[in-house]
Amino acid sequence: MDENYYFENRRGKWSDKGVPHKGWKCIDIEDLGEPSLTCEMCESQEIRYVHYMKHPGYKDILKVGCDFSINST
Repeated sequence: MDENYYFENRRGKWSDKGVPHKGWKCIDIEDLGEPSLTCEMCESQEIRYVHYMKHPGYKDILKVGCDFSINST
């Protein structure tokens, strides 16, 4: 599901007016080995691959991500 689903369904921080939807910068990535953390943006998806995101207009670094690997060919 993409951010529009979470925004339209008022899920997680996607529905908070004070949280920017664009302009985030990834400052680090971590593989937890298995899904073991809840995404701090949608607040519902268990994630394995954590992207630490920072925004100049938001005070906290958010841990967001997914539970699958994207393989490039």
